[in-house]
Amino acid sequence: MSILVVGSVNMDVVSYVDKHAVPGETVQALRTEHHAGGKGANQAIAALRSGAEVTMVGAVGDDAIGKSLLQGLAGSGLSCSCISRKAGSSGMAFITVDRFGENQIVLSAGANAKLSTQYLEVMFADTAAVCKIRMMVLQNEIPWELNAYLLQLAGRFGIKTLFNPAPAVNITPEMLSSFHTVILNETEMAAITGRHIGRETAAETDAEEAVKAIAASGVEEVVLTLGSAGALYANRQGRIIRIAAFPVSVADTTAAGDTFIGAFAAASCTGMEAEERLRFAAAAAALAVSRAGAQSSIPQRDDTLELLRTLAK
Repeated sequence: MSILVVGSVNMDVVSYVDKHAVPGETVQALRTEHHAGGKGANQAIAALRSGAEVTMVGAVGDDAIGKSLLQGLAGSGLSCSCISRKAGSSGMAFITVDRFGENQIVLSAGANAKLSTQYLEVMFADTAAVCKIRMMVLQNEIPWELNAYLLQLAGRFGIKTLFNPAPAVNITPEMLSSFHTVILNETEMAAITGRHIGRETAAETDAEEAVKAIAASGVEEVVLTLGSAGALYANRQGRIIRIAAFPVSVADTTAAGDTFIGAFAAASCTGMEAEERLRFAAAAAALAVSRAGAQSSIPQRDDTLELLRTLAK
């Protein structure tokens, strides 16, 4: 395997609305759909469709939703051999998407909170299997204690780690310092560092100082995703790269960040230079937001490369 993803598997309940409700307000959904999701599963599928060999470790409940999620993952070509079934309910995400494609999410962890080291202990006892892992992708939808355990394993075996601190709950800047790569959005940046970076209005230096500060803490690469404003990259050597978002008609931004992360991870295992990896990830995310749904919107590698070729003409 080239990428090991340890993370969440959820059922997304997606309601499309004209506008998001404000506190105390009830809004009528235009339609409601159910899709397989979860940051871990989405990122794993994005990496897989971007050309990487992927193994995922996760957990679902022993309910009907868990069975459906396993079937969906298998249908996507992702092996479910390391996804355990736990007593109780599966993880769920309740998502509203407005007419601009922007989303709000309420998360119920379910079985994700019960994810343990069960498969990992066996996997990391197999030296041959461990030697094939080039990158470990983690998020904050699983217990932090498990992420900390995985960080130690990655350090022991010399495996690069990519961390997406979402949701940004109980995460401090110091907790990021041991990861090789951190990818976060402006909301997560504000929650973790107190730096508020607006997509359109913030001075360029504000965003640059924010990513450079995280890189200076020990993180080798930091990517701040800014939705329609593109993305900003910094590394420990002080290099800064800005890329613009690709022009597409936005249908649903739910899987944008996860698609970017999975595609970036896959590109990182191919030896691409930083700017090339960023453009590849941004192109994949652009295709994802042009389609409805989470996992169903994630593009194949050939589609991403075709978009890059088209825009290069």
